[in-house]
Amino acid sequence: MSRALAAVGVVVLVVSTLMAVAAIAISAIGLYFFPLYTVTSTTGSPTEVVKPMQTVAPIVDLKPTTTAAPTLESSELTAVPLKPADSDTPASGICASSDGDIVEATLTADGPPMPRCVKVTAAQRLKIINGTTAPVRIMLGHFDVEIPAGRQAVLDKPVGEYLAPGVHLMVNGPEVWLSQP
Repeated sequence: MSRALAAVGVVVLVVSTLMAVAAIAISAIGLYFFPLYTVTSTTGSPTEVVKPMQTVAPIVDLKPTTTAAPTLESSELTAVPLKPADSDTPASGICASSDGDIVEATLTADGPPMPRCVKVTAAQRLKIINGTTAPVRIMLGHFDVEIPAGRQAVLDKPVGEYLAPGVHLMVNGPEVWLSQP
């Protein structure tokens, strides 16, 4: 009996590990197919296009680049697809929610982000604060940003414009739980 229970435990561990690896792989593949975003400072002046492992300004607003040909009518343009959720429920069990237009999360050097999970509405934006002593690269949906030590980045688009409802795993950041409308 105990051998059978041990075998079941091993199977459950292997399956859950494979599911976690698959979720990370799907997130990485999704990042490859989505367009990059242009970084603009809080004063509104354009700076540069965010590329992997590229440092951004201390406080930034990220705006999507235009990829449509100038001859296309707005009715002919297709919307960028929403990134599907990685899970229906957060691994951390509970998520902190916040009122206001911007929801903040702080990356820490000595443990998980604070909070570990943020619950957001489709209209809210995310602000990630790097509380570490080294640059940290975060990736979520269409965004791929390296935040210098002690700095912060505000993702310019409301969460509902690039994430589908559900829990999303931010690389090097908190889980982001977009609640149903």
